[in-house]
Amino acid sequence: MAGDSDPILQMVHLTKRFGGQTAVQDVNLSIAAGEVYGFLGPNGAGKSTTIRMLLSLIRPSSGEARLWGRDVRAHPEQLARVGSLVDGGTLYPFLTGRENLAVLGTLLGRRDPRRADALLEQVGLATAADKRVKSYSTGMKQRLGVAAALLNDPELVILDEPSNGLDVSGIGEMRALIRRLAREEGRTVFLCSHMLHEVEQVCDRVAIVSKGRVIREAAMVDLLERQGGVRIEASPIEAAQAALSPRWPTTAEGGALVAQAQREDIPAMVAALVAAGVEVFHVSVARRSLEDAFVSITNEARA
Repeated sequence: MAGDSDPILQMVHLTKRFGGQTAVQDVNLSIAAGEVYGFLGPNGAGKSTTIRMLLSLIRPSSGEARLWGRDVRAHPEQLARVGSLVDGGTLYPFLTGRENLAVLGTLLGRRDPRRADALLEQVGLATAADKRVKSYSTGMKQRLGVAAALLNDPELVILDEPSNGLDVSGIGEMRALIRRLAREEGRTVFLCSHMLHEVEQVCDRVAIVSKGRVIREAAMVDLLERQGGVRIEASPIEAAQAALSPRWPTTAEGGALVAQAQREDIPAMVAALVAAGVEVFHVSVARRSLEDAFVSITNEARA
C-alpha cells in the first residue's frame, strides 16, 4: 500500500492534450519531502497546465499525478495536505485581507484568527490586514495569496509565480519565506517561476520544460557547474597563468582565472601554483548562472 514513505509528489507519464494540441507530454518527475523544487520554462511551455493537473483542476489525458503515492484523481482527500497559489489565488475584492482569510478558513473547516494574523505578519501584510483587497497592489495580492496557501498548514506548497508584482524588497522577503518553509518548517515547495535569479537561490532541484516536455532535470549544484572549468583567485595573476597554461589552458575572467580542468585536477593545480611562488586565495569549480544554463539548454532543445 502506498503511504507517507513515498515521494511527496510524482508525475507518472503525465500528459494533457487539448484537441489536436499536446500541452504536456509524458512528464515523469518525483519530488522528495523537504525539497524546494523549481519548475521552469518559457510562456506556453505547459507549466500552468501541469499545476492544474497536480491540483485535480483538470483531468490528464493519460498518466497520473500522485500525492504521497496516490493518484490524486482517485484520492482527492490528499489535496487537504496541499496549499497552493495559482493565478494569484481567488480573492474577494470587497473584503479585507483578514476577512478573506476568515472566509477561506471557514471553507476549509480551519478558521483560526490567531493563525491568520500570524500569516498576515509573516507575508508582510499586518498593517494592511483591514484594508479592502480591491485597494491592494498586485504584489500585496500575491502576498495575501501566499498567506491563503499556508492557511491549512500544508505539507506541500505549490506556488505559481509567487514573486509576481513584488518590488525588490518584496522579492527578497518572498525568497526568505520560501527558504523558511522548507528549512525551518519542513514543508515541501513546488515552485513555478520565470525569475531565474530567485529560483537559483532557493531551489534544491529544477526541471526545465519546453513545449510540454521536460528537457532537463538536475540538482541545482550540478546544473550550474560549468563543464571543464576551475576558477582560481591568485596573485600575481600573470605568474599563475604561466604556471597553469602548459597543462590547463586558462582565460582571465573578472580578476580571476578560469582553467580548462576538472575537479580532480585541483590538488595538482594548487601544487603547481605554490611551486611557482604564486599566492593562492581561492579555488573552486567554475559555475554559471541559472540564466546561462537555461538559455543553453532551451537553445539545444530548439536545435
